[in-house]
Amino acid sequence: RIRPESLYPGDSSVYSEPRHRKQFDVSRVSRVFRQWTADMMALDMADPLVEEELEARMICDLRELIWEGTVPASPKMAHAAADRHLAQVLEYVHAHFTEQLSVSSLAAMAMQSRYHFIRSFKSLTGVPPYQYVLQLRVREAMEQLKTSADTVTVISFNLGFSSTSQFFRAFAKMTGMTPEQYRKSEGRRLI
Repeated sequence: RIRPESLYPGDSSVYSEPRHRKQFDVSRVSRVFRQWTADMMALDMADPLVEEELEARMICDLRELIWEGTVPASPKMAHAAADRHLAQVLEYVHAHFTEQLSVSSLAAMAMQSRYHFIRSFKSLTGVPPYQYVLQLRVREAMEQLKTSADTVTVISFNLGFSSTSQFFRAFAKMTGMTPEQYRKSEGRRLI
């Protein structure tokens, strides 16, 4: 469900409805819907961070499709203030990346709407919040696979992965090998 005011541009619902029916580019709408479907199939929707990130992007996409070209862009946030708040968010993420994080709570910490937070976070780090957390978890997993005797399952759950299959997919995508292959290759280097 979407609150009607969330489909208006910016953080306000003072805009009146368009007077005329809008003509949509069917191929663009189709591309947007295909991307949503692909993301829902590929991502781990059990993780609340993924779900919130995708939901915010879907609302943003709908807003852009509906209002494209009819409303001026919202004013930019002061750069210095945004950086200070985003720096606090990054510190928090680095301290709590093994826990379940939510876009809503991180956006509140950054004093931004969820949509603007995701955009500014990606602008700062190069990846959306979920991917950033995933990278931190995989890097820590690599360290633990080299230095501990814990099983892959224990490591994956200790690092906040919702399942071992999510851990295996993320690890293989980022390193090009399974956790076991990585542990064996690193074990040979340590000898």
